Amino acid sequence: MERFDDTFAKTVVTRFGELAEDATPQWGTMSKAHVIGHLEKVLCYTLGQGPEMPFRGNFMTRNVFRHLVLFGLREIPHNIRVPRPEGVTKEQFFPSATIEELATTIDTYLAAIPTGTLATRIHPFFGPLNTRAWQRFHRLHFIHHMKQFDLGEGF
Repeated sequence: MERFDDTFAKTVVTRFGELAEDATPQWGTMSKAHVIGHLEKVLCYTLGQGPEMPFRGNFMTRNVFRHLVLFGLREIPHNIRVPRPEGVTKEQFFPSATIEELATTIDTYLAAIPTGTLATRIHPFFGPLNTRAWQRFHRLHFIHHMKQFDLGEGF
């Protein structure tokens, strides 16, 4: 099972870095800056930053869909509304960010993996995930948004 690692991270930063600022997504309404901010925010979440996200899953998302997605048998669906933590606005949840900010957070995340110090956080639909499952999720989540901007070839 492929995970989020240094090689993948370099590809992500390169591809998003080369994307035009005004690129039009294949689906949804997020801009390049908002997608980069969203990806950065999700990595920060698994670094233990910010409030815990509310669990909005059920038996199927936790025990069936989770495995279908993490094993690559099903892609992450488009336009899922992710539940925000109490008191967090949409603008806070989908902040703009630069590719440099994302690259810095990726480096921090990758450096934390071998230390075993990553927070155990609840995925809003899949429930608790260990470090390896989060690495797999992050890879698939990044690919999902790369495909949104037609950057996902080769994965």
